[in-house]
Amino acid sequence: MLPRLGLVVLAAAAAAGENHALLIASSNGFQNYRHQADVGHAYQMLTLGGFKAENIVTFMYNDVANHKMNPVPGKLFNRAAKSLEEANDVYAEVKDHIDYQWTDLTGANILAALTGDAGAVNNTGNSTGRVLKSGAEDNVFVYFADHGGQGFVCTPDGGFACSAEIHAQDLLDAFKTMQKKKMYKTMVVYVEACYSGSMFKKILPKNMGIYAVTPTNSDIPSLASCCGEDAKIGDAKIYECLGDMWSTNWLQYDDTTDLTSVTLDTQYKVAKNLTTESPSQQFGDLSITSEDVNLFQGAGNTLSGKARKNNYTCAIPQSGLVRDMMLEHLRGLQMRAGSEEERSNYAAQVAAELQHRKEADALFAALQARLLPQGLAPALALEPKPVCWKAAHTAVKAHCGPYSEYSLKHSSVVAAACNLRDDAAAIEAVVKDVCANNH
Repeated sequence: MLPRLGLVVLAAAAAAGENHALLIASSNGFQNYRHQADVGHAYQMLTLGGFKAENIVTFMYNDVANHKMNPVPGKLFNRAAKSLEEANDVYAEVKDHIDYQWTDLTGANILAALTGDAGAVNNTGNSTGRVLKSGAEDNVFVYFADHGGQGFVCTPDGGFACSAEIHAQDLLDAFKTMQKKKMYKTMVVYVEACYSGSMFKKILPKNMGIYAVTPTNSDIPSLASCCGEDAKIGDAKIYECLGDMWSTNWLQYDDTTDLTSVTLDTQYKVAKNLTTESPSQQFGDLSITSEDVNLFQGAGNTLSGKARKNNYTCAIPQSGLVRDMMLEHLRGLQMRAGSEEERSNYAAQVAAELQHRKEADALFAALQARLLPQGLAPALALEPKPVCWKAAHTAVKAHCGPYSEYSLKHSSVVAAACNLRDDAAAIEAVVKDVCANNH
């Protein structure tokens, strides 16, 4: 029998609970290198910082590290470096612990994993089917990196970029399910996506024990970092953006900081001050910001040796780069093509992308003319309408096709229409009519 002191210590440890995490890099394609590097870095930080691997559920499309375009095969980097020796490979720890990839990386599976619903997982052979198994005394950290629009974030669901969405209403419903099932004591949620503030602003209640952070508000895109000529490891040029600015700011801070004595509020302010091109936001239960970061993200101080001393800095990219990522990706491939046939092929893809943008601009201009009073910009100044948003965005997908990485910037049109009239059926009727006449 254990002595009384031993029983007390065990009881205290049980009461303290454990740390659990859900990490999601939902985009695909080599041009979206940064999202998978962000999440690979997060996994590395958690596990080297003391998280149990069995308490982390990871989603990653997993098509970048071994992509034919990757000049450093089998590795991912979230930050540029002067040499491979000084670089921090963020794929090494996560590569054998990716629970959902390829066709199993779906919005439905993300929500099932988040709510601990193993029976709802659709496993086509590319996942472990693992879900969060956290309890009432546990701390949960959720980190999502992908594209987003007004009131939703994207998932590929077997297609490309934004073939499907997780809407603000879906996420709120999932949080309510988790609360009902007593799946957490405290939960911290980071969402790295354009317009990500729209997922929580006046939507996430302050009394659910959930604290959410985003790199931007409802109206401004988030920004990538280490792009173009800066995206290199020694002499190896990756060309695609290596990370998202806000994400790399808090991840690099965690790498070199003792997180056992740093609060979430301190970390938030550091990352916010470094993220100069978009306004970082906080939502939900802000009392949680007084908690130490290690309760959700490990002990920190995870880098050592030359990787820790790597001081390579990247220029701040132009704010318009986010929406031009696909176009710049294709133009770069065209410029670097090794044969005339390849150049011609990429030139055709550039032309197709430009034509898509022209058609998307025309389509949403027509929607705006029908849905919004003349002269009214599609800004989200009114109260959020997450139920209507979901229905309206679903109507766009059904009648016009899914949002693309470019057309996401126009998602504010139907979101603003919901704010004005909150009549999803009427909005869908207009969307159906306009899309029928513009396709």
